[in-house]
Amino acid sequence: MSQHIISESTLSFPSSLISAPDSSETIKKRKHRILIVDDEPALLEIARLFLEKSGNIEAICCSSALEGLSLLLSESFDAIVSDFDMPDVNGIEFLSCLRSNGYNIPFILFTGRGREEVVIEALNRGASYYIRKGGSPKAQFTELSHVIHQAVIKNRYEEKIRESERLIYSIFHHLPDPAYAIDTRGCVLAWNHGMEELTGVNSGNIIGKSDYSEKIPFYASSKIAVADTLIHSGVTPPDSWTILEEREGMIIAEVNNPDSCLPLPVTFRVKSTHLYDPEGCIIGAIESFRDVSREKQIQADLSQVNHYHRTLIETHIDPLVTISHDLTIWDVNAATENMIGFSRTFLIGTDISRWFLDPDEIRTICNELLYGENHVSGYPLILKCKGKNQKIFLYATSCPGLDGKVSRIFAELHEPIPFS
Repeated sequence: MSQHIISESTLSFPSSLISAPDSSETIKKRKHRILIVDDEPALLEIARLFLEKSGNIEAICCSSALEGLSLLLSESFDAIVSDFDMPDVNGIEFLSCLRSNGYNIPFILFTGRGREEVVIEALNRGASYYIRKGGSPKAQFTELSHVIHQAVIKNRYEEKIRESERLIYSIFHHLPDPAYAIDTRGCVLAWNHGMEELTGVNSGNIIGKSDYSEKIPFYASSKIAVADTLIHSGVTPPDSWTILEEREGMIIAEVNNPDSCLPLPVTFRVKSTHLYDPEGCIIGAIESFRDVSREKQIQADLSQVNHYHRTLIETHIDPLVTISHDLTIWDVNAATENMIGFSRTFLIGTDISRWFLDPDEIRTICNELLYGENHVSGYPLILKCKGKNQKIFLYATSCPGLDGKVSRIFAELHEPIPFS
């Protein structure tokens, strides 16, 4: 991070430069505008009624992916809910078209049961979530409403984070983050509008004074600020802090003080950097705060979703294998370990051709998936398992990376179905 030369005289804040308070609550409460695509008119109407009943969703319906693409050219949406089985363009093709044209809008696949391979392909192609059709309409659409909310809030939050990554100088003068500056003696040089809201202390009553840490709710009990540890050697951070990064001239920490007088538990990410005069000499420090409680919750929610996806793969009845672009095994599930008779630690990194009776045949199939065909269905092969050979049917699909190019192959190894 570049260091800014700021003199004491620049540290005043005209009210015209102070932005509105943090809009994270607005992000949560703003109505979600959702596009629902399904070729079943009755389902569209039911979905619209259920989703709009909550009051924070506006549902726009259309009966085909082509109509949906047309709407996206002229209207904006917060998320898309799409069926899979549709004429002309199915849900996966619709998703692929969106992603290939730069649409990062959350995409939720709404598909029937028994379509695991469709779900896996959708997730690999960039779908945010999927919901299975069937069962109780109330439970189904309640879950869909929840997933829509999570997807939209996550997407809006990520956009907000990207927009908020400014240099310290810009944050201090133009963004609503609480921020203040102190000199090397610990006297307050500047106290912005965000700090006034956070602490209830007017800037005129704190500038020039050195008891600033006692005025900040989550510092009140320790009377030590992150800026103190940056300026003064030998100051020990309290156990309630988590130091995220520390280098010459900068400290980033997360502060969560259970003794704070704030009405709800809040975690702040605190960044403190040295303040320089025009000659480049250190004259103090600038410290800014950001409430990351919502980010923490979203991270926890995402962790649960990732755990769910991994559990889905691990509990899949059939062996699943992910093959890298160089035709080595990138990942397997427990069913693959059981079938082949070797642990994933042993399997991962090995050449996929090693495990088939005809290595040239599997290599040819994989290369076609990487450079030509999109999928293979029911291709018979002989798998070399521990102590025996096993006939299997290969179902595989190519998986594009973030750049849209095929980077991996996702394969299922089906055993023949016995007939009585």
